[in-house]
Amino acid sequence: MLRRQPSEPEASHDILKVWDGPPENEMPLKEVSGSLVPEGIHSTLNIVTIQFETDFYITKSGFAIDFSSSLATACRDPGIPMNGSRNGEGREPDDSVTFSCDPGYELQGESRITCIQVENRYYWQPSPPSCIAPCGGNVTGSSGFILSPNYPHPYPHSKDCDWLIAVHSDYVISLAFISFSIEPNYDFLYIYDGPDSSAHLIGSFQDSKLPEKIESTSNFMYLAFRSDGTVSYTGFHLEYKAKLREACFDPGNVMNGTRIGADYKLGSMVTFHCEAGYLLQGYSTLTCVMGNSKRPEWDRAKPTCQGKRQHFCYVTVGVIHFGRTF
Repeated sequence: MLRRQPSEPEASHDILKVWDGPPENEMPLKEVSGSLVPEGIHSTLNIVTIQFETDFYITKSGFAIDFSSSLATACRDPGIPMNGSRNGEGREPDDSVTFSCDPGYELQGESRITCIQVENRYYWQPSPPSCIAPCGGNVTGSSGFILSPNYPHPYPHSKDCDWLIAVHSDYVISLAFISFSIEPNYDFLYIYDGPDSSAHLIGSFQDSKLPEKIESTSNFMYLAFRSDGTVSYTGFHLEYKAKLREACFDPGNVMNGTRIGADYKLGSMVTFHCEAGYLLQGYSTLTCVMGNSKRPEWDRAKPTCQGKRQHFCYVTVGVIHFGRTF
């Protein structure tokens, strides 16, 4: 067993790699970087290979490792993944255990592993999984969590992470900030009121001040996180919930016209006008009411602006030649 003492290789650039046996066996056990001390590493063979790689720039205090050996009679304790849980205690051959992750984290690896014995070697097949906070993705369901990558540890440098939250069309999205800390002026979280970054920008967030709760006007919300290549903070922990709509959807604008009114709550009205040279077809004013479906909806269809019809007068001009009209 290898046990690493407190150390500080440069995060992401200086890496400590551990293999079960020689590297050509292609059986990696662990890759370690940064200042977080990992749990003990257990081999299944009588050989462990350790490789340390550094770059040409920043250096830190390094590392110290303790190791010990023991006779294997069963699979090692597979552990419990950080930000996750394990079901099952068996470690004998053919015993299986299962894993799951806390809300907001994704399982990296298989959820079920089995203890295998090959002669005097005992190992888990496949290897125990881990739980990570993913960099972006599509998020569905009536509620859930969004975490910055590596949360609660500092997020990686130079990351572009995008999340799309989509709930049932009868609902809007309420987003609450549980914790928030990103580098001011260089790292940003952009939140849009719609399915992509072309939608209305609700806000651009940075620093460590906890923002107020945010609510969408539709059943979509788009989040874009951008980090630069230097300083990292602990990031963010967000919770979203689907909330039954209490307002009508944005009715949009009309081509060749304008709209007055941006409040879509029950009882609110919007009015449409056409540009010069166009006539309004339909009702100019719509009111948000509770429809027969028990959902807010506009009481009339959105009008259109049609071009005015042009009327032409034709005059027949006769030409007289020698007293005859043609």
